[in-house]
Amino acid sequence: SPDWARNIWHWNTDGGEGCAVGIWLPGGEGVADTPDRIRCRDAIYGTMALYCNEGGDGGDGGPQSQVAAVNLVKLPGNGTTGQQSNAGYPSYVIAPEVLG
Repeated sequence: SPDWARNIWHWNTDGGEGCAVGIWLPGGEGVADTPDRIRCRDAIYGTMALYCNEGGDGGDGGPQSQVAAVNLVKLPGNGTTGQQSNAGYPSYVIAPEVLG
């Protein structure tokens, strides 16, 4: 994992128009390590994309969603960084555009 800055959102839009992925890396003592790229892509974002694309119920016909988030009570936006459920762990977002 790269040595990324902490306490800011890192965004990537390489997936094309209408797809932005973000990760919040907490800072401070005792926080979780940065997850490796494969774990992020496969285990975290892959599962999130499944729920967005196939419905919030895991794929059995529920409504699709434009946003998926993990470890967030409040999404980033309007100049805020959002609110994490557990401040010691990374947070993840898939959205149609960069939020914040």
